[in-house]
Amino acid sequence: GQYKGGIKTGNWKYYIQGHTDRYYNLKFIDGEIASVNYHDGDEQWAGTPIMHKDSVIANGTYLAQTGDSEYNFNLSPEVFVQMIDNSSHGRLTRWWGNGEVYSEGNYTYGKKQGKFSWWYESGGLKETRFWNDDKPAGNTTQWYENGKKYAEGTYKKGMLHGQLIWWYEDGQKKEEVNFLQGERDGFAWWWYPDGAKKGVADISNGLGKITLFSLDGTHTKQYEVMENQIFCSSGEILFSIDQVSTNAPMPIGDGTCDCADCSDEPSN
Repeated sequence: GQYKGGIKTGNWKYYIQGHTDRYYNLKFIDGEIASVNYHDGDEQWAGTPIMHKDSVIANGTYLAQTGDSEYNFNLSPEVFVQMIDNSSHGRLTRWWGNGEVYSEGNYTYGKKQGKFSWWYESGGLKETRFWNDDKPAGNTTQWYENGKKYAEGTYKKGMLHGQLIWWYEDGQKKEEVNFLQGERDGFAWWWYPDGAKKGVADISNGLGKITLFSLDGTHTKQYEVMENQIFCSSGEILFSIDQVSTNAPMPIGDGTCDCADCSDEPSN
């Protein structure tokens, strides 16, 4: 930038430490900041720089950092926010401490609207989700930090509705299930990390049947499902439907009787 009569004037550029593509453009008039734009590659955010202390903020558009000292133009913002009547209204961006974007989306008078995105601290995309009047609506996709998909599903009026799929970190499909207004409905499939079948079920309103497969594939068994709980033939609960997703090997054909009648083990 330039000085005139010993005071800053015109356009000044402040670079973020360690970066050439992240910087602030400040315009000075008579030594006072007239406008501030923060740039990160092709993206930019224009607002008033403030030190935010969780106090009420007047209507306006802000680039905020936390702390008690002055705004540091050699560090990225922590938050970009547009405020109306003490509510977020418009684009809202948050940053990780290392300057990578953490999240971004739009608000309408404090309610999420449209597409929101989240990123890992490393810069990789973590999740995209669509919102309508502060409720999830439409497609949601999540990724592992290695870039492969973690999960993908659809929301309707804030509830899971339709197909939901999970994957293992190497890309192998882990689970596929259908939802109706937030509840499991219809067929569902599970797989072990090597791609072998883990389970298949037909469940509606928490009721149905599920067939489970042992890790080595040598033993299969069908069980009744009631209130999303899997029941042994002898009547006691083996485990819940959700545990089919979280348990690594199914506790069947493993040499240990988990059911009183040992129906989870091969008969001799």
